[in-house]
Amino acid sequence: MLKKKILLILSILSVAVFVFGCSNKNTENDQTDNNNNSSVEEPASDEKDAEQDDTSTNEDSKDKETNKNNTSSKGSENKNTDTSKKEKTNASVYTIDLDNGSLVKKDVAIASVDANSLYSELIKQKIIPSSSINSFEKKDVEGSTVGFLDVSSSFMNSNLGSDAETLTLDAVAKTFKENLGISKIKLTVDGKNYESGHTVLEEEDYL
Repeated sequence: MLKKKILLILSILSVAVFVFGCSNKNTENDQTDNNNNSSVEEPASDEKDAEQDDTSTNEDSKDKETNKNNTSSKGSENKNTDTSKKEKTNASVYTIDLDNGSLVKKDVAIASVDANSLYSELIKQKIIPSSSINSFEKKDVEGSTVGFLDVSSSFMNSNLGSDAETLTLDAVAKTFKENLGISKIKLTVDGKNYESGHTVLEEEDYL
């Protein structure tokens, strides 16, 4: 009878030990799973934060680039406006009034006050035919500043009458003298003295 009681007690103890051991093992597994789940989720949060930071950085970069482009565009516009304002300079050219046989002074805006710009304006105003300047230079002659103007042969217009030709030469001379600070002009055509059916300019002849 005593042996049976001892065996029963031992059996009960064995069962209790087994149940207690399994319970501890399950608890440890639950803790391990929780730790694993926590360790997996945390990087996800970091990745989201990183993605948000990258997005913010990209948006900031785009905003800065847009502002930079806008500033550059405005600067270019201001620069172009300033340049266009500086491009034009007031000058005076003389046109012809054939009916009254006189010259008429006309104020114009040109790129710069120089021989080429003045010559181009005279062509534009149809005072002289389409032609070009071969050369222009200023020289001191006996205390006077003289402009030596050499033009291409297309300057010659054989259809002009005597009065119209004289007025044309005077218009060129007066336009150059008033704007370029010279007292008179020596006009040549392709390096030779000006000569037409109505007018002949000798070596010492000036306009």
